[in-house]
Amino acid sequence: MDLGLADITRSDLRAFLEGERARLEEGVEAPPHNYELRLRLLNRAIQGLDALDYGEVQPMFAPSGEHRWGTQPFKARNLQTAAVGHVSVLQEMGLSVKDAIEKVAERYGYGNTPSTVTKWRKEAAKKAKSKGADLYAPDRVAALVYRSAQKLGWAPSKEEMLEAIAQDGKAFQEARAKKKPQKKAKSKPEEK
Repeated sequence: MDLGLADITRSDLRAFLEGERARLEEGVEAPPHNYELRLRLLNRAIQGLDALDYGEVQPMFAPSGEHRWGTQPFKARNLQTAAVGHVSVLQEMGLSVKDAIEKVAERYGYGNTPSTVTKWRKEAAKKAKSKGADLYAPDRVAALVYRSAQKLGWAPSKEEMLEAIAQDGKAFQEARAKKKPQKKAKSKPEEK
């Protein structure tokens, strides 16, 4: 699932942060009540990016270590969210909830345990509700986008949708893959 941010570089982020800092310092906008905090955060973020350029990961950018989920945990979580949306789109296409969940589960590598996708749907709904963003739950958004595409005549066919889900499922499985242990290099005997 491409969020359209793949081509944004660390340099782009740095330029944006530096621009925001300059706007604050120059008083382009009225100083907000949290001016000092914003300025400190912008400075820290810029320093953190500089450190990354030298191979150092400062705490602000270090992985939390919690919820490790394969080699690309962020990508895996986004694809999990996409799976929730895929179920809703398949429902919009006429499949029952059960059949839609089974189709998505199969393509995501959970053919034997479609209950996993059911669990994801419940978690997504709970998370959206807890944030007060029930209208923006992934299933509702995906269904809305599909209905809009349908009205415009741009909606994919069921076969095209299943192929797209299969591609996301493959990417999900790759993102969830565990890091392969590196083989230890054989040490050479010391020469005398």
